[in-house]
Amino acid sequence: MPLQVVGTTGFVHDGPIVEQLVDSRFIMVESRAYFKIKRINQFTEDHQKFVI
Repeated sequence: MPLQVVGTTGFVHDGPIVEQLVDSRFIMVESRAYFKIKRINQFTEDHQKFVI
């Protein structure tokens, strides 16, 4: 069950919103459209679980 969801209008790039949602207690679920190696590396360093 989602813990926190942020809706957007889609009129502007909503990629930066993921930074507000990072919480190592939960698994991050992201779209491939927002995939960035830098972010994945940070998740790995921070032991943040994620699914793309």
